[in-house]
Amino acid sequence: MKAQPNRKSPKELSDAEFEAALHGALRDEGYLFPRSAEDVASLEASMDTTGVPTPDTQKFRQLLHQTEEKVVELPNSAKVSSREVEENLAMAARNGGEISEEIRKRMNTHRAEAKKQNRKKHDGAH
Repeated sequence: MKAQPNRKSPKELSDAEFEAALHGALRDEGYLFPRSAEDVASLEASMDTTGVPTPDTQKFRQLLHQTEEKVVELPNSAKVSSREVEENLAMAARNGGEISEEIRKRMNTHRAEAKKQNRKKHDGAH
């Protein structure tokens, strides 16, 4: 059975004391933001930040430097298959300039080689 609080002589609180007690209780429970520099200093002094985890920056750096073989392509990723879309993107990349026939042939050769290598890579992975 819980002990009953002493109800014989309740202490009368002034409005200012009540406000201060209520503010302190709400602040201690984390329901209020600090309102002044003193509140911020008090909060910082009362917090133990030694257990706060920090991000593993080395693991993130390794993730950024992974080779292409480890990158997983999502099955629903959109692929540009329209020749017209490819042409529009290429035109935008060169600011609308025309491509000479020699450059066009080299681009087509490079594109064909890249597709061939890509097929080899995917065929060898399965």
